Amino acid sequence: MRRKPSRATFLLGAERLLWGAGAVLLGGCLLVFLDSWRSQAEGERLLDAAGDRPPAEGRPPRPASALEPGDLVGRIEVRRLGLRAIVREGDDASVLRRAVGHVPGTALPGQRGNVCLAAHRDTFFRSLARVRKGDLVELVAPGSESVYRVSSTAVVPPDDTRVLAASRTDRLTLVTCYPFTFIGPAPLRFVVTAQEVAGAAGSRGTAPGRRRAVSARPGSALRLRSGPAGRSGGAAAGRSRTA
Repeated sequence: MRRKPSRATFLLGAERLLWGAGAVLLGGCLLVFLDSWRSQAEGERLLDAAGDRPPAEGRPPRPASALEPGDLVGRIEVRRLGLRAIVREGDDASVLRRAVGHVPGTALPGQRGNVCLAAHRDTFFRSLARVRKGDLVELVAPGSESVYRVSSTAVVPPDDTRVLAASRTDRLTLVTCYPFTFIGPAPLRFVVTAQEVAGAAGSRGTAPGRRRAVSARPGSALRLRSGPAGRSGGAAAGRSRTA
């Protein structure tokens, strides 16, 4: 007569199964981390190389519609928070896993209007939980550099895309999920609004108060729907895919 597995055998098998599942999950996390690290390092290298080249004077800004998901847009830095990350074009999961995403349809760095960026609350935008009014945000792109001062923060529903609307003033909008400590898909969005500081840019060869045309190659990915970049157009209803 065949003996039934003992309790000890069952527990041993369960232990091995859990160890195996843990190893798979750890390996997956390591691959994601390495992919993000490689993307950030590559973006820094490309941005430094673009800064060493003389700018193409008189070249018009690249339209947002010409960008392809994942292409380099620039770099964002908030020194007080220790936030420094490469920005790539787009808002889908593949881009947000590797970088801060530039929301398609909003103004690009170096263009007039509302530049909208998004990232996950547990990766690149984790430190926004400590942001406060008056913080300075630096945004560097090939051919342009801008400095913004945080003017307000807000918590909004995920389908409220008014924050992506075109603006007659130069501003920067940062979007991530909220609450920061929520387990699982967060139900709300945390929005940081910053206004450009006149005359603060220019340390990469651009005269203070002046913005050159962006010459970045196509690029980035998070799908909040919006209208055309620039002074006209508005945001259509949509949902942020940040988490």
